Amino acid sequence: MAKLGHDVTLYSWVGDDKNGKMIMGELEAAGVDTSHVLVTGRTCETYNLFAVSRPRLAFSYWENKLKLSDFIKDVRKENPDKVFLAGAHRIKSGLGYASLPHAYVFTGSFSPYTHKELEVKYKEDFSKAIIVANEVEIVQLSGKPDYLSGIKSLKNKYILMHGPDEMIIKRGDELIRKQTIPVDKSKIVELTGIGDTWEAFFLGSLNDLKTATEKDIRQPMLLANRAAVLRMLTGEFPTLDKV
Repeated sequence: MAKLGHDVTLYSWVGDDKNGKMIMGELEAAGVDTSHVLVTGRTCETYNLFAVSRPRLAFSYWENKLKLSDFIKDVRKENPDKVFLAGAHRIKSGLGYASLPHAYVFTGSFSPYTHKELEVKYKEDFSKAIIVANEVEIVQLSGKPDYLSGIKSLKNKYILMHGPDEMIIKRGDELIRKQTIPVDKSKIVELTGIGDTWEAFFLGSLNDLKTATEKDIRQPMLLANRAAVLRMLTGEFPTLDKV
């Protein structure tokens, strides 16, 4: 978002170590305000195992180091255009993200959760949010057999879904659907960060999700899809002039 020209302030925590310094350096180079990032302890890590015959397996260690109440006070004081809440899926205990009902809450893999754990987690962190997710995460969060029935069943008024075949924006009973650009799989050089790229370009080019016309939503969807494709084909974070 910062690379696309937006003023971005990050509230988070990194370790006082090599990985923490690397993360802070990347953020500051992109133009992110990191003055609210806590630097202490050891940076949390995720270990990914890959095998041709098996799905990716990830082991993560994360913990909550900051009070959400302090962040909420700053949000109410600063009144930013958009509030993004990420990382909730990494910690099974509720973080209280539902206390900011108009915030964009980003999902992730819920595969380690039991059905009961996910029900509690949804209530605490996702139930009142504008959910941003891919098609697999929508299925996991909803418990439905496919993403379309899942997106319809979730009670959230607003949902942004991006997938390899289709993008869907939900606003109440309205579904704005758009097929993705076909990609030659033999030319793909990168499959990580695709969703992040889509989200940055879509949210960076959309003003108000609640009041935007369908045309004003479809154009950012196409822009975001083009950016995601460029990420896949080049391995780089695309710039606006290339998209």
